[in-house]
Amino acid sequence: MLNETFKLEKTDLGHYVVVFFGPVAEENLPQPGQFYMFYKEYVKKPFSVAFLKENRLFFIIKKVGPFTSSIPDEVRVEGPYGKPFPAVVTNTFLISGGAGIAPICFLAEKLTEQNLPFTWLHGESKAENLILLDYLPVKPNKVSVEPTLVTDLLPKEAQFYCACGPKPMLKGLHSKWGTNGFVSLEERMSCGFGACYGCVIPTTSGYQRVCKEGPVFEAGELLWQELCV
Repeated sequence: MLNETFKLEKTDLGHYVVVFFGPVAEENLPQPGQFYMFYKEYVKKPFSVAFLKENRLFFIIKKVGPFTSSIPDEVRVEGPYGKPFPAVVTNTFLISGGAGIAPICFLAEKLTEQNLPFTWLHGESKAENLILLDYLPVKPNKVSVEPTLVTDLLPKEAQFYCACGPKPMLKGLHSKWGTNGFVSLEERMSCGFGACYGCVIPTTSGYQRVCKEGPVFEAGELLWQELCV
């Protein structure tokens, strides 16, 4: 388990920032879907890994508040935390939207290394955000920009999928393709390891913690009507 302070390297991309640090030891490397907590004074934020390069951890962070709009130059990092995506079958569909691009990119990178074919669909709210694609080691097969939604790109016949993005996107995916897949949820977190119960969500097994039992869940576990109120 990683628990140390790092100086961050950053590349500003307008509405996003690419952040990386390392290298880190092999035993502290994550699996796709896992995340790290960034600590600065009293602020703690979870971020999913987007890809690895020579044991350096790269994160794609969307600017949505004071912390993400001005990432500190130095932070304490803990992790990896959370349940990753499981081993997936060939020809899986990867679906991402907005900041959900990070864990899906990492999964795409792993599938590429394993020579497993996949189809990756990504959605963005603004065309200028597409500049971030130039920094990815693996590129989506198709990209949508609003008003076209990434769910508009889905084939009619349901496929096995792994997805991460805003809840309305995930709900749209669920309504079209059902529960044959896994989703990584985005939630506010205070601790990252299940102690505070600040990130609970409704499931068929009762309330579960996104940081501990997730962030990756089987789509059939989630109570979609309650989750996407």
